[in-house]
Amino acid sequence: MTIALTRDGLYARVEDRVYAANRDTHGRLVVTSTDPESTRRGFVDRYGVGTFTKIVTPAELDGLFRVAHEGTYRGRSVAVAVNARGRVLVGTERADVADALELPRVDKAWWEREVLPDDPDLSIEEVRADVPLEPTGPLSRELDRYFAQFGPDRTPNGLLRRHYTPEGHEDQVLRDVDSWKPDVHGSVQQAIVNRLESPLEEVTPEQAAEFQEMVARRTYRPFSR
Repeated sequence: MTIALTRDGLYARVEDRVYAANRDTHGRLVVTSTDPESTRRGFVDRYGVGTFTKIVTPAELDGLFRVAHEGTYRGRSVAVAVNARGRVLVGTERADVADALELPRVDKAWWEREVLPDDPDLSIEEVRADVPLEPTGPLSRELDRYFAQFGPDRTPNGLLRRHYTPEGHEDQVLRDVDSWKPDVHGSVQQAIVNRLESPLEEVTPEQAAEFQEMVARRTYRPFSR
């Protein structure tokens, strides 16, 4: 039987319940549930796909923590992450490790494969780290910046962001609705420093929200605005 793992990401404790959490395009903390009963607690299905969200303030939180994973595959040290489907992504930026593990290339300098959590070649450990709660008052912070990659017909097929935090910023890649992973390739930095040489284009927060709707519906089209 396949074991269940907590997917990588940010989580919030609210009224003795734990929810997946993330920041929306305005920097607000949003918690997510798949339970229709959560509508009684103020959650809303924004996209009509059975995913319910609610904006919460630091004062409403009992705690905030981040889940990540580390481990090895076939005895080799690799990057590991648990995705929204509960599968494990095994990856590396080293060509020699990728060749030894027969990992397919998925980016210019990144090799990755999805494996089952109970794959006998996989050794994985969950790492949890508490995240300090922000003050309840207004927080002075820069607005997140978003970058999209496009297909030949101007249909967006990827979204990245520079996410600002009280400690600085984090560059991230969207993996699924409200699910981000670190931008290990430095694509956002490249887009900011060498805009003309980057395949990414900066987009508005409204377009970023529209792309999240496309991801939720698994239907993609050029931006409407």
